[in-house]
This record gives sequence, structure tokens and C-alpha cells, in this order.
Amino acid sequence: MICGKYAGQTIKVDGEELLVMREEDVMDVLEADAGVSRKAA
Repeated sequence: MICGKYAGQTIKVDGEELLVMREEDVMDVLEADAGVSRKAA
């Protein structure tokens, strides 16, 4: 996933760091298996 540098809020849940953000802040989604990117809708 590609997003702005200051997008979202970082939280910790069960020791795992997660990034919570609005859907419109996501610029692109990268899929590691396919090696291709698709634009977030």
C-alpha cells in the first residue's frame, strides 16, 4: 500500500503496530504475489 507520509494513526494491538487511515488516503495497492499494482478505488 502506498499512502502519504503523515496519513493515518499508528496504534499497537496485541504487540503488533497497525496503521489506521481513511480509505481516500490510500494512493495505491501493491500485490507482492502478482508483482503488479492497481489503483485503489
